[in-house]
Amino acid sequence: MGRFGVESLGRLHALKRGVVSSTLGLALAGLVSAKAQTVQYAVTDLGANLSGSALSASGNAAVGSAILPDGSTGFYWTNGVLSTPTIAEAPINNLSAISADGAAYAGIFWGGAFGMDNPFVVSAGVVSDVGAALPDPFLAEVTTANNTSVFGFFIADDFTTIYPYRYNFVTHQATVFPSPGEAEIMHANTNNVSVGYEIIGGDSIYHACVWQADGTAQELGVTGVANGNSNTGLVVGQRTDVNPWAAFASSASGSTVSTLPALHAGDPAAAYAASDTGIIVGLSGASACLWVDGSATNLNNLISSTNHCTLASAISISTDGTKILCNGSDTVGTPHAYLLTFLGTQPVGKTTTNALFPNILSAVVKDGKINISYAAVVGNVYQPQYTASVARGAWQSLGSQQTATNTVMSFADATTNASRFYRVEAPAQ
Repeated sequence: MGRFGVESLGRLHALKRGVVSSTLGLALAGLVSAKAQTVQYAVTDLGANLSGSALSASGNAAVGSAILPDGSTGFYWTNGVLSTPTIAEAPINNLSAISADGAAYAGIFWGGAFGMDNPFVVSAGVVSDVGAALPDPFLAEVTTANNTSVFGFFIADDFTTIYPYRYNFVTHQATVFPSPGEAEIMHANTNNVSVGYEIIGGDSIYHACVWQADGTAQELGVTGVANGNSNTGLVVGQRTDVNPWAAFASSASGSTVSTLPALHAGDPAAAYAASDTGIIVGLSGASACLWVDGSATNLNNLISSTNHCTLASAISISTDGTKILCNGSDTVGTPHAYLLTFLGTQPVGKTTTNALFPNILSAVVKDGKINISYAAVVGNVYQPQYTASVARGAWQSLGSQQTATNTVMSFADATTNASRFYRVEAPAQ
């Protein structure tokens, strides 16, 4: 049912340069391939029999599940030190969420308010029983966290409705979001904007969804699950209306949606997380995958063979894109959690001059103009461009260069042209 059914498929629920067509209304298509197959990431083995769940914003802390002979517990890793936290309330079953600053972590313990899976959060050494704050839950889970709140879902005691929720561990107040029958939050950013999916009534169709901070839901127009969202408005996940499943990237409004390529034709693929710089990670087939500029790269090809590991999925990424949490195995098949750290001065997908190729976030036609917004880094310089034909690649500057004063910038063009494609270029900074 819901997330339980999705997870039974092996956690298969979960660009830098964007192009938007003024005639088609949407298209996020990569124009630059990330084809380098050299060693670009150092690998830190967090430990054997571990399954990673989430990274802090800086990537210096991680949580997940530790597999024990008699069950499982949660692990917390920070700056090279691995621990398995305990709480007085009950045995920990897993840790699934960590705050952006890495100071708080959350997961599931057995018992608590209603005796089954019970979500909790530990902040400043204080354990909060999240399940006790929810109205008559039968079973609940926590899936994600930021610096003030944890998010998740619970099954009501009528066994018919699954509700998404946010629990503020500073004020100890829970907010239950409306549900059309089944709705689950998978990830939330620092702005309390969360993503996941809804199933309306009994149609059994996943609808990728974004919830604003006040709990207002908006469907992305994608059949599937939204697994992650960045602070800059990029939403990623997997489509379930195609066979095999495919990874997708979208703006938070759903006005632009792109299906991301798999590593190989016929591979099922899912995107799990996105950095604020537009780097997307997930899996394709049985391999951890990284998408940059709309092109897929096998992360196993970007690490040294001397690490003696196979990366099966990339679960989480730091906000700057330099660190990636992966799950995989060693040479004898023992599961491990691994942390990848970029070896250069900037993540894969930026040029050697450290230029950023931003994501186009939205394109709206109004009053005879197309208004295009894109993700930016404050202080960096950007040049909007256009062309009548992507195939010919004759890009021309549209207006003057823009120096970013915000993390979201925009430009406009008249819609009197028969056909134009747009992108944003970042000259050397």
